[in-house]
Amino acid sequence: MSKGFGWFIYALIAITLFSCNGSSKSERSETATVAVDSADFHFLVQFKYAKGIEVVNGPDYKTVYVFHPDKPDTMATYILYPRDKKTPTVAGRNVAYIPVPARSIACLATTQIGSLPLLEQVDKLVGCINLNSVCNADIRARIDQGLVLEIGAGMTKNIEQIAGLHPEVLLQDFFHVSDKDEELVASGIQTVLYNEWKERNLLGRAEWMKLTAMLLGCNSLADEVFSRIEADYIEAQQLVAGTTTPISVMYGQDYSGTWYLPGEHSYTTAMFRDAGIKFDYAADRVGSQPCSFEYIFSRHRHDKIWICTMMGNIHTMADFLALNERYGHFDAAKEGRIFIDRKRVNEYGGNDYWESGLYRPDLLLKDLIKITRPELLPDYETSYWIELPRS
Repeated sequence: MSKGFGWFIYALIAITLFSCNGSSKSERSETATVAVDSADFHFLVQFKYAKGIEVVNGPDYKTVYVFHPDKPDTMATYILYPRDKKTPTVAGRNVAYIPVPARSIACLATTQIGSLPLLEQVDKLVGCINLNSVCNADIRARIDQGLVLEIGAGMTKNIEQIAGLHPEVLLQDFFHVSDKDEELVASGIQTVLYNEWKERNLLGRAEWMKLTAMLLGCNSLADEVFSRIEADYIEAQQLVAGTTTPISVMYGQDYSGTWYLPGEHSYTTAMFRDAGIKFDYAADRVGSQPCSFEYIFSRHRHDKIWICTMMGNIHTMADFLALNERYGHFDAAKEGRIFIDRKRVNEYGGNDYWESGLYRPDLLLKDLIKITRPELLPDYETSYWIELPRS
C-alpha cells in the first residue's frame, strides 16, 4: 500500500473516531492556547544520573538525544523549540522537530504517566495503554469522565485509536516502535522514545521525568521535584552507610522452574546495594540471567527475609505458598517474613509500584531499609512493599 493511500485510510479512521467519541480533537488537545514560558524554556536542563538520554541547551532550542540502551547508537534526536517561534533548521538526519509545550500527551506504559502528577500535568494526558492499570486518583477521575482513552492493551498499541485521538506527543519505548509510526508522525503526532526502564539505578530512571517536563513546559518544577527526591534518597542511603554487615535476603520467585537473577549493573541491584542488602545477581550483566530453583534453594534456604514482585491476587501467606509447593521449604516461609510489592493496588489489579514508584526512588529505598533495618526508620511505614500476613 502506498504512503499516500495509507494516509488517506488513516484520515478516514480519524474522521470516524471523531464522530463516535463524542468529543473532538479540538476539545481534547486544543482546549486552550498553551502559553510559552520563555524563562522556563530557557531553564538549564541537565541529566546527572540517566545515561540513556542527553540534552544540549541552546539559545533557541533544546536538542535531546536518546541513546540505544544496549549499544552505542543514537536512536533519536529531538529538537524542542518554543511553539510561538519559527521552526529551526538543524543539520542532521532523522531529526524530529517538536514545538513545546505540547497541548496533549499519550503514553504507552503506566511507567510513563507516573511523573505527571508530580509535574502537575495530569490534565495534559488524553490517552494511555491498559487503563485498568492506572492507579492515580486524578487520572482515574479523568478516565471516568472520558477525558483519557485507552490506546492499546498489553504490548500492542491501537494505531487507529491513537490517530483518532491525535495527541501532540506519544511516549513509547523502543518495543512499541513500528512501521506505522510514520503515518502518525505525518499526521502531526510526535512519537518520542522513553527508555527509562533500561537505566542502571533508581535515580537515573526517575530523572526521565525531565524529558516529560521539557515536552510539557515545566522544566523548573521538574528540577525542583527531582532535586528534593534526590536529597531524600541520599539521606536514606546515608542511614545504612555506616553499617558493616549487609543483610542477606532472597529476591525473586520461580517461573516454571526457572529463577531470574537481576544483572549486576541493573537498577534493581543498585537499589539493593544502596539499602545495604546482600542478594544474588548475575555478574557483569545489565539484563537478568536464568538459574535453577535448586541453585536458589542451596544459597537462600535459611534467609529470614524474602522480597519479590508479584502478579495476581496474593493477599496472605497461604495465597503465596499455593503458587508453588516448594516455597514452603524456605525458612522465610516457615518462620521468617515475605514482602511483595502490592501495597498500592487498585480495584482492577493495577499496581502503583509500576506507576508512581518509578518516580519515588527515595520511598523505594526507605521501604527496603524499613524491611531489613526497621530501627533506622522507626516512624516510617512502607509505601509500596507489604508483608504477607500468616492468616
